[in-house]
Amino acid sequence: MENTISLCEVNLKNSANLADMISNDDVLIKALKTKKTLVSPQEFFDTTNEWQLKNNANSYAIILDQECIGMISLSHQHTKTARIGVWIASKHWDKGYATQSLNLLLELAKQQGFTTINATIEHDVVASLRIWKKLGAEIIDDGKKYQIELKIG
Repeated sequence: MENTISLCEVNLKNSANLADMISNDDVLIKALKTKKTLVSPQEFFDTTNEWQLKNNANSYAIILDQECIGMISLSHQHTKTARIGVWIASKHWDKGYATQSLNLLLELAKQQGFTTINATIEHDVVASLRIWKKLGAEIIDDGKKYQIELKIG
């Protein structure tokens, strides 16, 4: 049986798992190109809320069998367009969870009336690029990063 992914709004409870991942998963930290910093659950929750307000965003914990394994966000929301970003704990990579999460968020975005989804991907994040290609997204290499655009409506 395939493991099922669900999304849950980021809250203080799942912020404990997310803070632990972003503080201690060295492979994820390197992939995100951030510095290793210990973050408390409260700090993670507060920072996420501030980021959501600043970027007109909604962030969701990615849940696998009642375990929080990452986060996905719908940000920079305008009338018909929004941006998606996702990260998952490295021990859960290459298992299809990012694809499942993205599909769930795309369905939510459609229900909210969005017609175009954008993303930016670093050149070395080949797995994310594969997912967007499977979805039929337009991919533009601007020389620094891949700019993604997917029509959903």
